[in-house]
Amino acid sequence: MTTLHERLPSRSLYALLIAVSAGSALLGFVREASIGALHGASRGTDAYYAALTIPFTAAYFLVGGALAPALTAALARHFAMGDRDAAGALFARSLRSFVLAGGFSAVTLAFLAPHAARFIVPGFDAAGIVLTGRLLRILVLYGALTSLGQLVTAGLIAAGAYRTAPLAVLAGNAVSLLVLLLPSGRASIESAAWAMNAGSAVFLIGLLPRAFSLGLLAQRPLASARVPWREAATLTLSLCAAGGVDLAERPFASTAGVGAIALLAFASKLIHLPMRLFAAPLASVVLPRFARSRVRPPGPSDEAGETASWVLRFLLYAAVLTAGAAAPLAALAFGRGHFDAAAVAALGRVLALLSPAIVFIGFIELASKLLVASDRVRAVAWAQGAGLLAYLVAAPALRAQGVTGLAIARDIAWGVAALGLALPLLRPHTSLRPFRRFGTSVLAACVTLPVAVLAVHLPVSRSNLLACVAAGGLSAAAFSLILMGGPLMARIRNGQRP
Repeated sequence: MTTLHERLPSRSLYALLIAVSAGSALLGFVREASIGALHGASRGTDAYYAALTIPFTAAYFLVGGALAPALTAALARHFAMGDRDAAGALFARSLRSFVLAGGFSAVTLAFLAPHAARFIVPGFDAAGIVLTGRLLRILVLYGALTSLGQLVTAGLIAAGAYRTAPLAVLAGNAVSLLVLLLPSGRASIESAAWAMNAGSAVFLIGLLPRAFSLGLLAQRPLASARVPWREAATLTLSLCAAGGVDLAERPFASTAGVGAIALLAFASKLIHLPMRLFAAPLASVVLPRFARSRVRPPGPSDEAGETASWVLRFLLYAAVLTAGAAAPLAALAFGRGHFDAAAVAALGRVLALLSPAIVFIGFIELASKLLVASDRVRAVAWAQGAGLLAYLVAAPALRAQGVTGLAIARDIAWGVAALGLALPLLRPHTSLRPFRRFGTSVLAACVTLPVAVLAVHLPVSRSNLLACVAAGGLSAAAFSLILMGGPLMARIRNGQRP
């Protein structure tokens, strides 16, 4: 009998995942733009994003990025061997361990929030530090609920329920935006924190029915079920290094002027969009399938490499478009309300500088998953550690240039980490080939960049939306023509019809 996890993913599944991720990202951007419109690049917005650093890092780096991938790979191997009881027992034990450890950590962080705030933003005045501590205490709930949701998502993906988590994220983002916009009159920055809490609660609740129906929450934890703590601990070290870049950036940015933290946070939201649209949803399918292939060959190793290759092409194009249309993109996404023209111009500069990081971030998301499934988690840790070291060297040297210097330091850190992850995949004997036709893709990106820049300045582009559409359409056409030109010419030379 064919079980859920054995069905081959179809193109319609990939299309659905990308579409749902796009909807979630759109709602998330509307929420971030609303925060910018309501509060501008102010000290309150700085405090909000500074306070969000620790809960976000815990949820998406330590749990979603460390424990969840290792658990997904382990569960997928049990499913591949047909041992659903062992998979359920492993998931139950992991869930119980997380509830105990995560609950204690959340309570401790809430108690120590004022002291943590002094560490995160030493450059703030006393009122700013107090506000950061108060927001951090509110956002602890967001971190705990989102972390639990990431763990349940790991079990669902391993079982083959690929659609549930993206739909739950979509519902959570919709609710958080609704809660943010509900208050009448002048909303306080605390309302943004409570909106995040509401969204995380809806996200978790949306996962539970499917988890119950698959039996993931019906098993008892068994002592014989080995939780992949060693792999998770190695990934935790790697993601602590990645999160360390975020934490290290806050003290530097807190002395770079009012609004520096907010500008870096807003730009980061924009450059993470292609990763969320392409790399993350496709990696969520490739990870369990590639892990199962190591237990029950032949598996989808070629599928994984081909998927990675196409993701890289999408990321290269997204980076080119972002660099060429940075100014209108910044204005279109955030140019309203209290986010004035000076802030929009500064955001455009930061966004253009960070555009190469689109490729780095997306590749890190995908390559780390493939290396985890290949039992090479140490390579991930070394790469992220090298990225943190690069930032700690670059940021002090570039902080005199203000927020632009810190953006360049970010590029350097993410670029070094991506290079560290690429090296193990370049080994001749590896079954993964994510860099197929990569040289042609880079050439297409280089040619497309001036096309995108020129398209932004077309006479017809009298608004930000038209400028972005023109840049996107013309640059996409140029990118596609160059990318498809090689195979087309080969077919013509061979006397085949194109």
